[in-house]
Amino acid sequence: MRAIRSFRAFPILPSREDSLIDIEGIADAFAFLYRQPERAWSFELDVRTSKEKW
Repeated sequence: MRAIRSFRAFPILPSREDSLIDIEGIADAFAFLYRQPERAWSFELDVRTSKEKW
């Protein structure tokens, strides 16, 4: 019963699919990090949806 109450506390989204990151986008970001040139190295990459507010 307690789990059900906490689940109701989350806002209801119109479509969960719209708020998820596309798997191809994640793969593209990983490929970018893997293939980056050694002269311009990055250790970190933020992958977010365009719908996220930040």
